[in-house]
Amino acid sequence: MKKVFPSFVYGTFLAVFLIALCSIISLFNRKIDVTKNHRYSLSEGSKHILTNLDEDVLINFVYTESEKRLPTSTKQLAKRIEELLKTLSEESDGRLVIRKIDPSRERELKWAATVLGVEEQVPHRDNNEPFFLGLSLHVGTKTDLISTVTPEDEGNLEYQIMSKIKRLTRIKIPKVGLIAGVNVVGSNAFSYEQDKVNKNAWEYAKALDKDYDLKVLNYDTKVIPLDIDLLVVIHPESMKRQTLYAIDQYILEGGSLLLYVDPASMTAMRDNSVASFGEQQIRKSDFYLLKSWGIDYDASKTLVDPENAMAVDARHKKDPTGIELGVKSLQQESPVTKNLQKIVMPFGGALAIGDVPKGVNIQVLAESSLSSKLVPTTEVFDPHKRQLSMSKIPAKSYPMIIHLSGNFLSAFSHDDPEVTDNYIKESQQRANIIVVADSDLLEDSIWSQRSLDRITYKTIRQKRFDNLILGQNAVNYLLGGKELISIRNKVLSVPTFTKVEQLRNQSQEQLRVEFASLQKRIEVTSERLRELYKAKGTSGQGFVISPEALAEREKLKSALDEMYIEKERLDKNLNYSVDQLGQKLLWLNVGLAPLLILLFGFTVWQLRKLK
Repeated sequence: MKKVFPSFVYGTFLAVFLIALCSIISLFNRKIDVTKNHRYSLSEGSKHILTNLDEDVLINFVYTESEKRLPTSTKQLAKRIEELLKTLSEESDGRLVIRKIDPSRERELKWAATVLGVEEQVPHRDNNEPFFLGLSLHVGTKTDLISTVTPEDEGNLEYQIMSKIKRLTRIKIPKVGLIAGVNVVGSNAFSYEQDKVNKNAWEYAKALDKDYDLKVLNYDTKVIPLDIDLLVVIHPESMKRQTLYAIDQYILEGGSLLLYVDPASMTAMRDNSVASFGEQQIRKSDFYLLKSWGIDYDASKTLVDPENAMAVDARHKKDPTGIELGVKSLQQESPVTKNLQKIVMPFGGALAIGDVPKGVNIQVLAESSLSSKLVPTTEVFDPHKRQLSMSKIPAKSYPMIIHLSGNFLSAFSHDDPEVTDNYIKESQQRANIIVVADSDLLEDSIWSQRSLDRITYKTIRQKRFDNLILGQNAVNYLLGGKELISIRNKVLSVPTFTKVEQLRNQSQEQLRVEFASLQKRIEVTSERLRELYKAKGTSGQGFVISPEALAEREKLKSALDEMYIEKERLDKNLNYSVDQLGQKLLWLNVGLAPLLILLFGFTVWQLRKLK
């Protein structure tokens, strides 16, 4: 017994020691991030931006912290946001200042939150108070804001904050020119110049308008302004030679180009729908400048890839004309495609490397599988014709996204009528071009789906594929903003507390019947009260209520007050039960390891005792 007992004491001492050690370490507020993709660590891009700040940045963290009836998920989200802001501030060496504003404490603070631009969010449960959860950023006299933050925003929050900080602190905002042959900006405005996009614009166009100085150029423009830092061209269908010449000369002057071509633009067909889908004229991009850059592109053929076929319904039926490109198909050495999980390209085309001019480098950023085939677009929409055509065509892998860099030659000669007096034949300086063999991939319904926010009941857009990120990465890369690419490419999955949500759903189910019954009683009582107020006496004096009716009215009013109190109690019970579970899970997570150590020590003690 003398030898056995110290083992139990040793195990107990070890458990106590570990608990004390964890407590001491927590006092120093240091973390070791062992999560997948380092979700609690800052990206290298964020660190680079923060350590090179030349101006002080103020972030107002507006959060209704003292409101007790907030959803548990909101409280947890706010805590994680505060931790992120604290980490950003520490990394900036004092340049980034965080100020916390709780609008529920004073009326003046609520007014201040509204002035800052942060919007109230209204929980879907009736007796939950509206709350604020947002950020406003300030650098000198320049301001920007994130008016609301929801759980769906968390995975992208670091990028949102850092992109706004970079925009506020840079001296010159890059100017991006946009030429589109489809309705990208939300109206028919793609046919003339304007500076702002419509509220119904693609999210891609909205992002360009928000992050840069966006200039929507005339589709038939004869010149690209010299102050354009990047030109984005989407689906150049039947583009006039004068515009092609303007783009050619822009490239030769050292301009950067992001080009989306498409052998069969679904967006263009839909925007110009005058017949059934099968009878519509195929709308293709015929951008012949590609040939002069060393790229072979057949605008009359669509790529079909059975191996990377996209699932088109709940039964996972696949359509090989919709191509899903995963990690294996995307170049992981390029910041444009690095860490992207999956992009989808419906009815896209293929790019082939042809006679590349001397001094031009080509990098393939995405390519199809070895089982893919180029099929005439006229046969793609008929499964029978498509299958017959595919049986006659050899399979091979095709590039779908290409990056070109170097010194280019003009596709025009002195004899062409479009050529002007200041004609440039060879590159003045090194240029960069990214070509994507599909334009529909940027359309919102292709890469995302709409859903209803569980807290605010607002319609939100949820990402299904990384198409938008690909487009933004390409823009950032061509403009030289590699820091933001590293932040955006940080793949995050927002943690979900499944047990908490399960309890909430169970509690709501149990209380639903009580709520329904109570609501019905409230409606009946309210209607009866309205009838009593409308009741008139026989004397014609109007609104004369008998003593009996008056007594009944007061009784109903008291009953109605009790019903509302009961309804509030039921909802408080729901929130309380969820909060209690959260505390239990917390204590379980904290105490589980020491408990296991104690159990291990006790087991060893018992085994030795048996010997």
